[in-house]
Amino acid sequence: MAKRILFIHGRDRKPSKENLEAIWLEAAAHGLQRDHGLAIRKQFEQTKKEFVYFGDLSNAVLGESAEDPESRWEALGRLQALDRAQFSAQGYQRMRGASWIKPALISWLASPLGRLGLAKPFIGIIAADLRAYWSAKSNHGTQLRNRLKHVLHEAWSGHDEILLVAHSLGSIIAYDTLWQCSWADTSPQHNKHAQKIDLLITLGSPLGDRTVQRQLMGANLKGLNRYPTCINRWENLAAKDDYICHDRLLCDDFDGMRELGLLPGGLHDHFIHNLNLRADRSNPHASVGYLIHPTFSQLLATWLRSKPGGS
Repeated sequence: MAKRILFIHGRDRKPSKENLEAIWLEAAAHGLQRDHGLAIRKQFEQTKKEFVYFGDLSNAVLGESAEDPESRWEALGRLQALDRAQFSAQGYQRMRGASWIKPALISWLASPLGRLGLAKPFIGIIAADLRAYWSAKSNHGTQLRNRLKHVLHEAWSGHDEILLVAHSLGSIIAYDTLWQCSWADTSPQHNKHAQKIDLLITLGSPLGDRTVQRQLMGANLKGLNRYPTCINRWENLAAKDDYICHDRLLCDDFDGMRELGLLPGGLHDHFIHNLNLRADRSNPHASVGYLIHPTFSQLLATWLRSKPGGS
């Protein structure tokens, strides 16, 4: 049994797979080296990794071409110049640039709209790619899930111990795909009793939102069938002012999984400060700000150092 890390990105316009993957891996590797030394970085670089990319599909839905990655690299460079102690509330407050207006819009409107059943169309207005993912008239969601499912089956067929890292919309895709693998997958290679995710790490996840929860696979079912059955442990990172994860606590929303014995390793929430600064504007939802953060680095280092089968 070997270790394998799967990464899946989030929504909105994206650069090419080669560029986005390189940025993600460099952010994670730098955080490991900064906090835990060169040896653990090398171990990370030698570990099998797969980057599940759907930016081409998102760009097509949004009517956009591939994004120029220059500003992403610049933002990563600023984060690499920080030491571990600067990833704090004080460091966040000292950053240049004002918070985006979207955090306020979501925080003020999403919760009451959700109670009224009106949040889905509101979210669709500001996130066309998420609307496409949920659309029953489109196969967009199926295409996205199939990209992750293909990589999962490959990893499971090799009996690898898997860490799945999912950002933003990627966490919805991951949850839905794992539910399908638990209950709806009839492919010949499927064996729900043997296929497990050792550790799921969600970053800036909207899974705490009531509207999102209503759209999840299994949401209308009761008991065991409501949830994925193939996750051993779940760690969730949510940043202050990240409008996508305006409800930062997942342990209360998915406590039913723990009660049913579906999360033997538990579900733990971590509140952080995302210091990403892009084009002189604070973006607390940015993936690199999560991937380079000391909390993520600690989780990743601990998992890498654990013996396969003993996490």
